[in-house]
Amino acid sequence: MNKLLFWRQTEDSYIDEKEKKERKKYTRDGERRYKYLAAKVVRFYYIAFSISILIVLTTFTIAITNASHYDVVDSGSGVDTEQKLAGTTMFLADRTYHPNTNQAEFLFQVSREPIYQKQPIQMVVAERKTKKELKSKLLELSEEYMLVIVNDVPENWKEIVFDFGENELLVDTNTEVKTSHLLTKDDEEIIKEGEMKQCSFFFSELNTPQTKGYSNMSDDDYLRYYADKQIDAADELMTKYAKDIQTLDKDVEHMDKQIEQLKDDKKYQTETTQLETDQSIKSIQSEQDKIRSKVQETKLGIKQLNDRKGKLEEWLSDHPA
Repeated sequence: MNKLLFWRQTEDSYIDEKEKKERKKYTRDGERRYKYLAAKVVRFYYIAFSISILIVLTTFTIAITNASHYDVVDSGSGVDTEQKLAGTTMFLADRTYHPNTNQAEFLFQVSREPIYQKQPIQMVVAERKTKKELKSKLLELSEEYMLVIVNDVPENWKEIVFDFGENELLVDTNTEVKTSHLLTKDDEEIIKEGEMKQCSFFFSELNTPQTKGYSNMSDDDYLRYYADKQIDAADELMTKYAKDIQTLDKDVEHMDKQIEQLKDDKKYQTETTQLETDQSIKSIQSEQDKIRSKVQETKLGIKQLNDRKGKLEEWLSDHPA
């Protein structure tokens, strides 16, 4: 198009490009533009200043970006993550998040000292990133489980924090109590509340299983759901424990055969070698004792699981669907 309109081009259009660039360095009055930059020293300081400003701006931007950043923490589940309040120990047994209803449930397994059975547990639930307290309620599922239902969970949540608190109960041991109820003597409480004991759990969105939720479920529906899950889990664990016991029993039988063989070998050994054999037998018997102890612990675990399962089944029978 420019070639076709050659008659409209000015004289400057035909000037060499190099000359154009040279002209731009000067004003119409013939003075050099930005002449203070002509000196190398001035130009060096100008460039250094510009780079310094760029570094400051970059550092400031990174600081602002990372100000709201934090490492996501998850307390995990199982007895290894157990925490203690005043007279209550607890750990997470199960959890679920429902993105479609913005609701999450967290099932805690608890163990409470007798005097703390009726002691209220205080609880605050919040989303860590937004520091917003979330609506929640605590439901009791038998004496060994508590279900926490959390509502209005933000869609982009990263981590939910649980703060639990329980007041100490200080018992006056000088007072004789003839009933199982908490009594008073001369208008003075036998049991007084001490300081608050607290613990915290942190659960991340990344480690929380997600399923579709149903808004029409009642509190008992949720409790029944988690009771069934814990019963199934108890059955699986008891089956595993039973297999473990069988394996351990076979190990003991195998060691019995080893001991018998060593005793037979002693008939043909020197006195010095017999002493070494006796030492080997004692070592095997010591290992057997450890295995038998482990078997007893595993059997106790099965009994505890069976008792826990029985309480859940009893709760389900008292709260039919």
